[in-house]
Amino acid sequence: LSHYKHAKDFMQAVAQITGGQYVPLKSASVLVDVIVGGASEEMNLERLMAQIQADAQEEMRAQPQASEEDIATRIQERWSSSGVRTKQLFGGGAKLKNKVSKRAEALSKNRSLKCAVSEMSSVRAEECCDDDMTELHDSYSLVEDVVSTEQVSRLMMRSKARGYL
Repeated sequence: LSHYKHAKDFMQAVAQITGGQYVPLKSASVLVDVIVGGASEEMNLERLMAQIQADAQEEMRAQPQASEEDIATRIQERWSSSGVRTKQLFGGGAKLKNKVSKRAEALSKNRSLKCAVSEMSSVRAEECCDDDMTELHDSYSLVEDVVSTEQVSRLMMRSKARGYL
């Protein structure tokens, strides 16, 4: 897909919209590890869905003006101090960096392709820094670690999409 002009931005946007994660592949040889590891991580996170609903609703009642990012950070800190651990897909022995390009953000925020394309084209190339957004790895593995803020954010996004928040 890399030879298509906005393929990377599109795939990052899909991950944003669905509450998933964008995992760039260096080669197809790591695809099985990414699929199995990603599926294991997601099944592990699903067991926290009821807890994210309760905690996020509590945080929103306590601080109605707080951003979703602030709420996710507070929940992650609470869960981390409580010892909540999750399975996480690591690339090359390190946590995946799930930064999203400005074009992908524009795509994910628009429900109309016409509006998204218009907004994407208004993002200047020098603002995108696409080469710095993600790293390609030769290997992927599943590691149990303290729940990450990114995972809490994904859980909140899914809970919201299901109508629970």
